[in-house]
Amino acid sequence: MYYLLGFLLACVQSNDGAEFETLEESFYSKCRGHADNPAEHGYCLYSKSARLPTIERASDYCEGLGEWNAECRYNWVSSRIKPGTGFDTVQLLEMCGSHDDCKFKVIDARPDEDLLVQLSLCVKHVSRYRYDCEMHAVQRWWKQEPSESELNRMLALRRVPSADLPKYLSFIVQCDGVGNCDGNSKIAKECRRNLSLLKTSKLKCPIRNQFRHPQK
Repeated sequence: MYYLLGFLLACVQSNDGAEFETLEESFYSKCRGHADNPAEHGYCLYSKSARLPTIERASDYCEGLGEWNAECRYNWVSSRIKPGTGFDTVQLLEMCGSHDDCKFKVIDARPDEDLLVQLSLCVKHVSRYRYDCEMHAVQRWWKQEPSESELNRMLALRRVPSADLPKYLSFIVQCDGVGNCDGNSKIAKECRRNLSLLKTSKLKCPIRNQFRHPQK
């Protein structure tokens, strides 16, 4: 039971010997008024995790919340999600544990500049939202107006790393007038198939400032 953690947290002594609460213990004290409602009490406790300064303390605190462990970790990671907060992506992903929403949020908020690296992160860390993770990665890459050499790098791949990628390669060729879909790879063939749809108006060129799927 997470209530036990409150009794295990030691009080810190000030220089003059006066006692004051640790942050963790103060959370239990402030949330005591919700003890009769487990849902409210749990929310009160895990919502305060962002105030803990280190991964070690946050992890220990969240572990002590039992059924609220995952939400507690998500709350803490969300407060450090922006680059420059002192924690790298690997640390945050580890802190997320098995929480798919948390891992998706980290990967999406801290994208790798290389599309293939970003897609591999989606595959490795996200299961429930893998398609959304990959879709966001491909759209973000396409919005940066890839060069012909970058287009060719994708067309040379032996396998299709994302179901959306061939479609966006065809947009680069048909809508941007960059390069072509030549090649014998599966992804090149899929690019040409989408290119045919664009030329017959069965698929429309998307607008770059709209971060959404193109109209069919």
